[in-house]
Amino acid sequence: MALLTEKATPSQETDQGEENLPPRPLNVGEAVFADILAHPEDDLPRLAFADWLKDQNDPRFATRVEFIHLQCTLAEMSETDPQRPALEAREEELLSTNGDKWAAPLTGMVTRFTFERGFIGEVDMSAAAFLEQGDQLFRLAPVTQVTICNIKEEQYQTIAASPYLAKLTMLNLAENHLTNTVAQALAASPYLAKLTTLNLSWNELTDAGAQALTASPYLANLTTLNLSWNELTEAGAQALTASPNLAKLTTLNLAGNSLTEAGAQALAASPNLANLTTLNLEENDLTEGGAQALAASPYLAKLTTLNLSWNDLTDGGAQALAASPYLANLTTLNLAGNSLTEAGAQTLAASPNLANLTTLNLSSNNLTEAGAQALAASPNLATLTTLNLAWNKLTDAGARALAASPNLANLTTLNLAWNKLTEAGARALRARFGKGVSL
Repeated sequence: MALLTEKATPSQETDQGEENLPPRPLNVGEAVFADILAHPEDDLPRLAFADWLKDQNDPRFATRVEFIHLQCTLAEMSETDPQRPALEAREEELLSTNGDKWAAPLTGMVTRFTFERGFIGEVDMSAAAFLEQGDQLFRLAPVTQVTICNIKEEQYQTIAASPYLAKLTMLNLAENHLTNTVAQALAASPYLAKLTTLNLSWNELTDAGAQALTASPYLANLTTLNLSWNELTEAGAQALTASPNLAKLTTLNLAGNSLTEAGAQALAASPNLANLTTLNLEENDLTEGGAQALAASPYLAKLTTLNLSWNDLTDGGAQALAASPYLANLTTLNLAGNSLTEAGAQTLAASPNLANLTTLNLSSNNLTEAGAQALAASPNLATLTTLNLAWNKLTDAGARALAASPNLANLTTLNLAWNKLTEAGARALRARFGKGVSL
């Protein structure tokens, strides 16, 4: 309660001589806060607590009441609501003035905290703090998202067996040298059944670790799984695709592994991944065949974000993606760091299947002015707000085509850094796109 009312409650001030007395009944504020802890997904107890604070007629609580209502409102508000910028500005003002004071009871326990719907809901903390102070943490705030760092080998099993995990919807164990043994321990933990997001990126998992995780019935509610920058091969991808336990996944991140064309084929053939909206396969070894397999998959028809950067793709891969009727819902396509030429850019620009794109990244390829001219001339790219063509071979002719394009009227961010532009090309771009252009 000190976290919320800025002063200790009587339950925190019990004299040692009273320790054998029957438990004191909770007052109204304590009871409502206990309801918040028990039902962190529900806004009603949060708003009820704000009302209780208001009823105390204490001016110190005025900004706290406002903040709870404000964040609950923002949580339900559309990202495009015209009122949102003003409310977010006020949110930031209240946080900068009061955030540290409101979070003071967690000092020394967490290294980072985030307020959600009026209360601290996400924290970063060391493994030692999680194991030694977990009980205190979950009594002070309705935390449902935890990042645990600095885990020692002997702590992994204890963390996996911790009942505090049962309170979480998000667990981040990235960059902890996690091995297959630890993945197996997590997979066996019944306390992970509420998880919707699991981040195990930048660890040392191999296919055996992925196989253990995918076989776990306790991870059946996952919607986001991040296994990027581990040591998975196509066998790991096949394990992921074969598991009905991952049927709720909407976001899958496998960047920085060692997946080949066979791994892409396994992903593409899986009905268990039919709910994916975001797929990140950056920096693998998919090559053109992998792109073709993904493009031909009816199970990927819900994708809105696809990252195939740094995968040795050629124009043939771009052509397969452009021709796919299953990728018509894409709003973000990242093909950076491949070997596309103007032929690939022309194919993408000519595709009506990509007419919903708002972000297109073709940086670090081999595009010339002909590629830029094709993009500029395409009515299929009229919804683009972000276009990245950095690190290519564009000249002033390409820059002038982009600057003169009526099809890029919605573009707010254009990156043409590290091309072959002169000051004349730069002036044309600045005149059209102003501060939105990077050169």
